[in-house]
Amino acid sequence: MVDKTIIGTTPDASDIFTLLGLEQVYAIGVEQVNYYIDNPKVGAAHVIHGFINRDKIMERIDQFLDKNESFFDGNKEEVRNFLTPTFLR
Repeated sequence: MVDKTIIGTTPDASDIFTLLGLEQVYAIGVEQVNYYIDNPKVGAAHVIHGFINRDKIMERIDQFLDKNESFFDGNKEEVRNFLTPTFLR
């Protein structure tokens, strides 16, 4: 989960939140969900890894938000909630 968070938060928000960027995020998400459906033990291990590394994941999300603060136009908490996986809230 940490590596996926690092990969997902490396580009600038202005690159991710475009039509092409969101299409790519969606396609990768669908592939990942299908992989977890076919490999539930791997999916469960990734969830456990997420819990164990919650602080690192949240720190990386916060760094991404700080770096792109002007892009999010004062909606940092709303975007933080959106980006935080439900099971880590």
